[in-house]
Amino acid sequence: KGETTAIIPLPSSEKNPAGLLTKAFRVHEPSQTLYLETRDAIIHRRRLDGTLLWERPANMASYPEGDGAGGFDVDDQGRLYLLRTEGNAVEIFAADGTAAGTVKLEQSEKVRGPVHDLRVWGDSFFVKHSHPTELFCRYTRATGKLEQVVSTDHARLQVDLKDGPWRAGETVPCQITLTATSASDTPAWHVWARTLAGQDPVELSLRDGRLQIPQAL
Repeated sequence: KGETTAIIPLPSSEKNPAGLLTKAFRVHEPSQTLYLETRDAIIHRRRLDGTLLWERPANMASYPEGDGAGGFDVDDQGRLYLLRTEGNAVEIFAADGTAAGTVKLEQSEKVRGPVHDLRVWGDSFFVKHSHPTELFCRYTRATGKLEQVVSTDHARLQVDLKDGPWRAGETVPCQITLTATSASDTPAWHVWARTLAGQDPVELSLRDGRLQIPQAL
């Protein structure tokens, strides 16, 4: 019903006199603990009463205003998985905070943006990068092999047009390319233009990759 059942205190410290400012957190229900990433780029493990068990530097972007801040997650055994902002290897830490190895993620030829988030599910890592169309990548948890890239259903429009000046009566190269992730019909393109001093646009003829500049334009 959306009722408040508990309030968990997050005490202040010398670095955080006003209290911990939390960016993200995970709840580990079996041990009744919280894993918190604070805005000073520190990962804390705390009991539900706020008692600190351990903390370690996350070395991720501190106090980010946008994407690309790295990611972390916790599995059922309480192990911490950390993927830094520009990293390509998942660092693993045992439930007591000690280092427990790394898994290097397979890199493809496609250039991806900074890491935005990480999730652990079953035998897989799910990684979200800052990217205009890519939703996430799925990697094998044990080996880091890239298994799947999931993107939005989208189209990309590109227009290649010769720079001016254009002269009345001439034709200029004009190529319009629509690249879609799903099958679609090619639209019937219409091109309109007007001079800097003109008020009403005029439709130009586009045929066989050439744009006809009318005499009256």
